[in-house]
Amino acid sequence: DGKHLARVMAIYISGSGVGGFLGRMITSAITDYYSWKLAIGVMGFISFVFAYFFIKKLPASNHFVKKKFSIQQVGVGMKEALLNKQLFLIYVMAFLLLGSFSTIFNYLGFPLSEGPFFLGLTAIGMFFIFQLTGTFGSFAAGRLVEKYSRVIIIIVGVVVASIGAFFTSSTSLLLFMIGLFFIGV
Repeated sequence: DGKHLARVMAIYISGSGVGGFLGRMITSAITDYYSWKLAIGVMGFISFVFAYFFIKKLPASNHFVKKKFSIQQVGVGMKEALLNKQLFLIYVMAFLLLGSFSTIFNYLGFPLSEGPFFLGLTAIGMFFIFQLTGTFGSFAAGRLVEKYSRVIIIIVGVVVASIGAFFTSSTSLLLFMIGLFFIGV
């Protein structure tokens, strides 16, 4: 039902936050105490196990009609999607916002491992808990979109994330964490 679309998308987005947090935390801790090779192996095994159970538990498709794959049809579909002005703006916005989010979380280990913080890998891995704020933030945004304009919610989200990015330039660990919280939301 279309009226539940925002909430369903929020659930999907929150799952990505949980996966990102757990993946970073587990690999950081294993790397800190053992090696990055073992960490990658453990994450590969965990991913394989979850994929196996997901495939086993996935319900059978209803009303699915198998079609022959055609690269030409994919190209036509991509062209139509990119020429749609409303969709194109959403693609640009998603690219910029997710790109900014990913860049900040991929980069945060560098300033945290150096002065003035000098944190170890396990401690740095714990900072990815702030990705979980996106889990709650996506639920809140999904509910707010049902009451308010999507444009307003997006603008508020961009402003809050921008304030958070500014705080991450601080040499105060508390302000750095507050910044990550705002970025995650």
